[in-house]
Amino acid sequence: GVCGWGTDPVHWRDVRGPYGESILTWLWILRSQDKDEKLQRLYVALIESILHSEPKLAGVRLKNEPFVGQTVLHQACAASDVELVKLLVNEPGIQKQPFFKDGLLEARLSGSFIQNTHAVPEALKECHFDA
Repeated sequence: GVCGWGTDPVHWRDVRGPYGESILTWLWILRSQDKDEKLQRLYVALIESILHSEPKLAGVRLKNEPFVGQTVLHQACAASDVELVKLLVNEPGIQKQPFFKDGLLEARLSGSFIQNTHAVPEALKECHFDA
């Protein structure tokens, strides 16, 4: 399947969103937001099928703020999605990719969203904790 964006045709595996995300990110977000179990299973099946046929997509890292460096593995870990984490780290097709260690397992987040998740709330800044 080829998608047409403008005048040049683009294969669906090469389409990226405004942050540099792939179709895997979109499907994962839909799955995590949808309350319908049948649709959730459909999203999971699509994600698994895409990862089996296009394992390179596991290495797509978001490029624009506030999500710089984020991967589907980061998303799965943050949401405690154990099944997707297992698939991403155990799938032989993904393990064989040149990005597997440095670009997936050890990929670093540097986007501003991570700084916000680790920020101390204003109400607690004056508290002092002795360890």
